[in-house]
Amino acid sequence: MVKLCRAEFNRCADEMSRRTAWRKVTCGDLFQRDREWLEGVHHVPPSTFTDKGGTSVTVKYYIFYSDLRQVAELCFSTSSQLDEQEMARMFPKLDFSTGSAISHLQPLVSPQFREEVHSFLWTIHSCDFDVFLGLSDAATGDSMDGVLSTFIRGVNHFVPFPAHLLP
Repeated sequence: MVKLCRAEFNRCADEMSRRTAWRKVTCGDLFQRDREWLEGVHHVPPSTFTDKGGTSVTVKYYIFYSDLRQVAELCFSTSSQLDEQEMARMFPKLDFSTGSAISHLQPLVSPQFREEVHSFLWTIHSCDFDVFLGLSDAATGDSMDGVLSTFIRGVNHFVPFPAHLLP
């Protein structure tokens, strides 16, 4: 498993926020330590997730650093509450299931409380971090942004980011 230290994550986040539309956020935690993460926004047309029409949905993406696992983690939220079918239609390569029929070919997603933003977010389980790195076209090591850039390109296989969020 590829490990990432917080200093490397912060360095990569700085570079990513300079080169793309990802916004770096810094906030103190309960122990008065600065925590940094990236936030990105994408407006999704209703035809992507429903046949009913309606208005677009804003998806807010977050990339956090996991101190426990020492990897980057992708989380997201939507501006409107969507049912399981709509979520599965918007993100067809993610597994939102809660039963025993979990696909090992799709990253597992579940709601998780994130202290950084004081909210529940959909979180792609960090056990899939190495899978994302292996799927990335940047796995050959060309990226200026290091492991974080490689992670974003790998995650893009499952969560198609808009061009303004790609390194």
